[in-house]
Amino acid sequence: VVDTVSEVAIAADTVEVDGVINAAERGDGVTLTGTSQPGSTVQVTFGGVTRDAVVDANGNWSADFAASEIPTGETTATVTAVATDAAGNTRTITDTVELDAEAPDAAFVTAFNRSGDLLRGFSVDAGDATAALSTVGLDGSQGTIGNMQFANPIATGEVDFYFTQTLPNGSHLVITKTDDAGNESATLFALDKGLPNAVDLSNPGLSGHEIEAVDLRFAEDSTLVITSDLLEGLSGNSNTLTIHGSGDDAVNVDRTNGAAMSDTNTNVTIGGETYSIYTLGDEGGTLIIDDDIRLTT
Repeated sequence: VVDTVSEVAIAADTVEVDGVINAAERGDGVTLTGTSQPGSTVQVTFGGVTRDAVVDANGNWSADFAASEIPTGETTATVTAVATDAAGNTRTITDTVELDAEAPDAAFVTAFNRSGDLLRGFSVDAGDATAALSTVGLDGSQGTIGNMQFANPIATGEVDFYFTQTLPNGSHLVITKTDDAGNESATLFALDKGLPNAVDLSNPGLSGHEIEAVDLRFAEDSTLVITSDLLEGLSGNSNTLTIHGSGDDAVNVDRTNGAAMSDTNTNVTIGGETYSIYTLGDEGGTLIIDDDIRLTT
């Protein structure tokens, strides 16, 4: 009997079903799979980490990689599998896996239409992503709201929203942007009908969203309390929060937990307004706050 051949294959095009690893999938860890000859052992290298794969009796193999072992950002990662069959023959194969773990920028409301205390509609800079709306109540309950979307004919990338039902009392809006890879980011758009002036970032209904911005401009006289712990838990994408507002809004940075805060003395411009950038805590937290907002620390 002469056996000089070993075989191995990588199922790169079915990684995470669609062949692309997004931020949420990366955060959960990734399982790579493939096939080899029955009785083979397989070693898999991905992201600079080499691991012995689990191989079943039919030669199907799988190898698990933790989030910390997976490359970040938007890139093409190399996967190498080395199979050694029962006769000692080896075969090496290399393939690539697409990674898109960069979430889109949080939605920015470019304009809104007010009628008394009612929000009639608004425009969102969605860019290349899709935008969707949901509601979150004071008790953490989440819901949907009927709406129609139209591409703004003048501003490229902007989407105009109009409501087909009355917004429920006691609920804020969440605007979620989703890119082609399934990465999400969200903006909490504060409303004021049936709601207190204080916007509660510890609301359990926010935990299902990647909150990276809070917009206080519609809800007049809003107040917002932020801590380093709250900041860190708002989004799995980053430890950064952008706060939009006006002169009747206030933000209090609560540092009773001993978190350090500093002004970076740098600014950015968003929608024609100037925002200052601050660091908060020892986990790389960043606050980007409209200069019109009253800030206390």
